[in-house]
Amino acid sequence: MGDDYERWRQSLPSGSQRTELMDQAVSRAVETARTSRGAGHPISAEAVRAVFLSGGDGARVTALGFMQGDPSTADLDIVLEVISQSRSAAEQAYALAVAAEIARRPDLDDHTAKQLLEAAEDALATEHVRKSHKRRDLAESIVRQLRP
Repeated sequence: MGDDYERWRQSLPSGSQRTELMDQAVSRAVETARTSRGAGHPISAEAVRAVFLSGGDGARVTALGFMQGDPSTADLDIVLEVISQSRSAAEQAYALAVAAEIARRPDLDDHTAKQLLEAAEDALATEHVRKSHKRRDLAESIVRQLRP
């Protein structure tokens, strides 16, 4: 999954075809996490964190895909870091998608809600997020969900 993402990111010019292929790679990670959880063999949060920390861009977005597919594996520190200091627009969008999943949790504690709200508001304060429909919509959905 991550290798495909990196290969397409490096070999194809920016554009809708490359974005679609990269999104498909991340979608496979989302589905893998959902299927594993549904089969009673979830990917552990520790394994997801290890994938992220292995360093490559493909590994990072694969881990974010796992977190989106199974929010119980989400690592808040990673998600917040990627929202504020992403390596790419796509990576930030995947982190915002995970944050939106976390924001919908019925057991969300006040401290985590505040951190997610601040991260979404900070992202919306940047021009590059405001100009991106996908990232803006994700950040706005987090704000709507969490704003008191």
